[in-house]
Amino acid sequence: MKKLIARLSVIIAAVVMLVGSTGALNVAAATKIPQTVTVPSSADAGMGKPTGLATIGTGYKVPANWKSQSGSITDEQRVAYVTSGQSIIVYTPFNNFLGASYLGYQSVLKVGSAAPTYGPHTTSGQPDYSADPNSSDQTNVVPSYSGSGHANDTLSYVISAPTVMQPTWVSFQSSIRIGSTLYYSTVFHMLVFPNNWVPTVNAPAAIFAGNSASVTTTPTTDGVTPGFSIDDITGGSWTGNTVKATDAGATHFEATLDLPATALGTPALSFKSPQQQITFFNINNQQVDEGDPANFAITSGGSSTFTNVHWYVNGAEVTGDGTKMTIPKTTTAMNNATVKATFDVTQNGQVVQTGVSGTANLQVSPTNIALTANPSLIFAGSDVPAGSNQSAVKMTVQNQDVTNQATWAIDDKNLATIDSTGKVTANTGTSTGTASITGSATVSGKAKTGITQIVVGRLADPGVATIGSTTTLNAPTATGSKWTYQWQRMAKGSTTWSNIQNANQATFTTPALTSDDDGAQYRVQVTMADTAKTVVTSNPVTLNVRAAGLSLLSVPDFQFKTMSGDANVGQLLKGQFDGSITDFNDRNLPTKWLIQGNPNATPVVMSNQQANPDQTNMQLSVAVAPFLNNGKPLSNAGSTAKMMLYWDDGTGTMVQKYAPDDNSQVNLYGNPGFDPLTGEASRKVSALLSIGPSPQAQPGTYTSQMTWTLTAGPTPQ
Repeated sequence: MKKLIARLSVIIAAVVMLVGSTGALNVAAATKIPQTVTVPSSADAGMGKPTGLATIGTGYKVPANWKSQSGSITDEQRVAYVTSGQSIIVYTPFNNFLGASYLGYQSVLKVGSAAPTYGPHTTSGQPDYSADPNSSDQTNVVPSYSGSGHANDTLSYVISAPTVMQPTWVSFQSSIRIGSTLYYSTVFHMLVFPNNWVPTVNAPAAIFAGNSASVTTTPTTDGVTPGFSIDDITGGSWTGNTVKATDAGATHFEATLDLPATALGTPALSFKSPQQQITFFNINNQQVDEGDPANFAITSGGSSTFTNVHWYVNGAEVTGDGTKMTIPKTTTAMNNATVKATFDVTQNGQVVQTGVSGTANLQVSPTNIALTANPSLIFAGSDVPAGSNQSAVKMTVQNQDVTNQATWAIDDKNLATIDSTGKVTANTGTSTGTASITGSATVSGKAKTGITQIVVGRLADPGVATIGSTTTLNAPTATGSKWTYQWQRMAKGSTTWSNIQNANQATFTTPALTSDDDGAQYRVQVTMADTAKTVVTSNPVTLNVRAAGLSLLSVPDFQFKTMSGDANVGQLLKGQFDGSITDFNDRNLPTKWLIQGNPNATPVVMSNQQANPDQTNMQLSVAVAPFLNNGKPLSNAGSTAKMMLYWDDGTGTMVQKYAPDDNSQVNLYGNPGFDPLTGEASRKVSALLSIGPSPQAQPGTYTSQMTWTLTAGPTPQ
């Protein structure tokens, strides 16, 4: 006996293949994604095992179907598609050649996953067989029989589709008992739909480029998958019920289910959801040069809008402008950063999806903007060797020299200035520090800016040192620099600089100083770490070496004459310059005094090399020896001459002191006000000379020796 497999497959729509180029894919209107309708195995659960067909002999003549009592029956005629309340006639013709005295009839109906129901029933409600084929107490089943209980009996049933809430499989089977033998028809299947049923689409409102999503419908029914009618698509593609976004765009579609009519009056069924929209959005990756802005934006198609937008860079929230966000100035530290946006999707004024997110990548390429200063150290001051006070700044972008088109700025013009060519010149004073140089140029339409630094240095004045001490000199340094140093010395009175052996550090300390070091000069030569090994030379500094404690560094020599020239013997014999006028305001004063012939004589310079020199008590005094001419005095009586020493006390008041030429010590003044830094004081002292009648005067040159004494307390120095 030939077996018939009762599981049926019905594919209603043809398969449509979507073909398009990479990127946005435009699909023609009403392109179909095929549906599938297949009778599931669960529909036959609880039903009897069909008995083989019997075109000759006892048994069911044809499969249960909606077409006819005889003839060839196709698989499609064994399934019906109806809505609740519709009826369909199911044919189950039967042959009986056994002649058994007892025939019994039964029908079985199964709705969805519920247990099968049977007709007729016994009085106790158990399934039963009825000798009357036209009697049945089964809901939704009405039998119709014609025959004699032998060959070619016609047996059919009117099946009314039950009320269902979702598409539901309904299975029907006829059964006949002849004597003790049971015969089962094949199972007839109906797919019953609720009246006015509309499939519900489950789909995301938005898909980020590069991602996919499956589109489904609810409720679900085993063996039933609606198809989709694709109205349009840009920026993505459909493969089956999977949608993939490749760029900004959108797709509009409906879920559809189309089912054929039966030959006996049930119409074709067609179901369609409202049109759906899926928005494809993208955030384009950005590749920028260091220092340039990076602009990100959410791009999309369709009519959706994005609200409640938040932007993040490497997980940290940043400020954006709705669907746009700009990083104003990128750095190489941001290279390969992940930029993320989260938002809600709104359609027709309603939020349809929340927490949607997409990411983009930020690539930041080093711009290779290089500002180089050669040399990177210059010296301030007007006493710097030529060239050591200047530097040339060069600007390159991606190894392209753009110095000639750059504009320049310096942050501290008190340190240095920069001209339009990038030449930096140090100040002529003593200001030192680090100057920042900014160079700006437009390259390939983009503004590029770089910064470099130049050290402006100067050797500090070492001040005054004492004999036996040392002095430390410090050259400029810069963090990370690889400068090398060579200290040089030039002795007082020399014009030749000599390298100091092993003096090649930024700091140099002299050996113990002697009086020979007074007036010696020092400088340092600094070699840059550039390829050219550029050398810059500092300003020179002079050592002032003094004895410890109080000392006189210089005192004046005086020469005297009359207003018209040298004095003569006659004038001395008569005592014409006897100093009888002492009023500085008397214009006849020069007639009574010999005047100073060297008005620019050396001042009195004192040194006080001890702690708090400006607070030291001291006394300056002078003693004048007798004037002699070839060993002979002006007068045998002695003390013929007298000097008037005068000076400004610092307040504009003229102070006068008289010192006779008798070696008597005359106190001039006390603390002159020593400089607390150098420990030195300087005062210009001027002199007039009076000579009384000198009977021993004779032609020649009269000289005297002045002894200057600086004392601290009672002890002369």
